[in-house]
Amino acid sequence: MKKRFFFSILLAVLIAAGVMAAETLKVTVKTTKLRKSPKFYAPSVATLNYGDTIQKLDQQGDWIQGLTTAGLQGWVHGSAVEEPSFSLTARRTQGTGTTADEVALAGKGFNEQVEESYQKTSNLDYTWVDRMGRISISEKDMEQFFKEGKLGEYGGGR
Repeated sequence: MKKRFFFSILLAVLIAAGVMAAETLKVTVKTTKLRKSPKFYAPSVATLNYGDTIQKLDQQGDWIQGLTTAGLQGWVHGSAVEEPSFSLTARRTQGTGTTADEVALAGKGFNEQVEESYQKTSNLDYTWVDRMGRISISEKDMEQFFKEGKLGEYGGGR
C-alpha cells in the first residue's frame, strides 16, 4: 500500500514538472493565425489575439507549434509570440478596461491621443496606412504569390 501511494505521488510530481516545463508563449501582435502547417499560406485553425497564450510543443525554423488553452493545435510564426514577462511591482488599475486597438497601440508606445497629436503636428496623410491595415489576403492567394514569385519552398530562400 505504501509503495502504491509513493508511486502515485511520484507520478503526480513528474506530471506537474512536465506541465511546468512546457514553455508558455504570449501573442504580442494584435491578431495572428494559428495554422495547420508552418507556412504563411497554410489554412488557419484559429485566430489568436494580443495577450493569448500557447504552450510550445515544437519548433521548425521561425515557426512554433503550439497548443491553445482551448485545446487547438497549430503553427504560429515566432515573430508574433514571445515568452511573457512579469512585473513584481503592485499596480492599481482604474477605468473600464481597454480595447484590443488600444493594447496594440500601447505595445508600440502609442495610445489614441498620442497618435492623434502626432498626426496633427506632422501634416502627414495616414489614409493609405489605415487602408493597408485593413487589407486581408486569403491563404490561397498568398500561396499563389509564393509560387509565381518562386519564393520560399517554391524556388529558394526561406
